[in-house]
Amino acid sequence: MRPRFLITPDQIAGDRVTLRGEQFVHAARSRRLRVGDTLFVFDGAGSEWEARVERVGEDRLEAIVLGASPPRRVEPRLQLTLVQALPKGERMDWIVQKTTELGLARLIPAVTERTVARPAEAGRLARWRRLAQEAAQQCGRTVVPEIRPPISLAAAVELVADCDLRLFPHEEAGGASLKTVLGDDRRARAAACFVGPEGGFSAGEVRDLESAGVRRVHLGPRVLRTDTTAVVIVALVLHEFGELEASE
Repeated sequence: MRPRFLITPDQIAGDRVTLRGEQFVHAARSRRLRVGDTLFVFDGAGSEWEARVERVGEDRLEAIVLGASPPRRVEPRLQLTLVQALPKGERMDWIVQKTTELGLARLIPAVTERTVARPAEAGRLARWRRLAQEAAQQCGRTVVPEIRPPISLAAAVELVADCDLRLFPHEEAGGASLKTVLGDDRRARAAACFVGPEGGFSAGEVRDLESAGVRRVHLGPRVLRTDTTAVVIVALVLHEFGELEASE
């Protein structure tokens, strides 16, 4: 697979693109790109181009854009948002990486009653956004998921109020299976999944979610960790909508 690089507008001048810093090191030293080699560059908003290396200097690589890359159906039609209660440690790093690879459109970190992690810890948001960029670059996506700053659960509910489908997995009795909830209707274009923290949503939060129209579902007989739940629910919803099938 030819290397891909996420670029910003300042890296393009006319039909020329320049890689510097870590991108240059990766391209010239790790991937050993030389004059005449081809690569792909993408803008994170849905566009991708093929380029050919024209010059490899001491601190930069310059390439000429050959044209737009042929469109591939890599991006899901379903715009899926994950509202993820902040987990402890580095579990959010893994959630960001894996849900990006699956096709998540947006991740909203949420502060809940049982959240232990500190939402304002310096550098965490920037790290999550960088991990999303790297994961999108690696897996062939042309869009980088939006990673929002942490907000309250109530604010997150309001933020996704216009989604056609809203779900939250919960291990206690009362939830239906995902297949039952979806039935034969796959017309939704925007969906949101709410995943609780290590201790789960409180009884009050469950009531608030259901009062707001968020439907409770179960993911089977076993209790999953919050990071496992996040990846499983994202994968299952995208699968049910046919978004994990081979590209057309």
